[in-house]
Amino acid sequence: MRFITLAAVIAQLAAAATVRITSSDNQEFTVPHNIACQSQLIKNMIKDVGDADEQSISLPNVSGAILQKVLEYATMHKDDPPQVPDETEPNLSSSSKDIQEWDKQFLNLE
Repeated sequence: MRFITLAAVIAQLAAAATVRITSSDNQEFTVPHNIACQSQLIKNMIKDVGDADEQSISLPNVSGAILQKVLEYATMHKDDPPQVPDETEPNLSSSSKDIQEWDKQFLNLE
């Protein structure tokens, strides 16, 4: 017999739910809830509006091109563990050696 934990059920429901996000140039993106909530701003906005399936989250200061890149990054990193700031090593350059190859290519804007 296979048992499923409540946390697993909640995670599956969150992954199945979608959020509609509208950019400043009126591009609309339908995104899985778990990916949208990787952005703390979007997560807070979803909490403010309640059921986001019925209305779109509007980001008036974010263009569609930028929002698409943010969502692409969030999708790629959806299974990553949450980042915890390292208070003992505030120097950002020390962590730059840990950047994955996909991230290096993604950030290469040339």
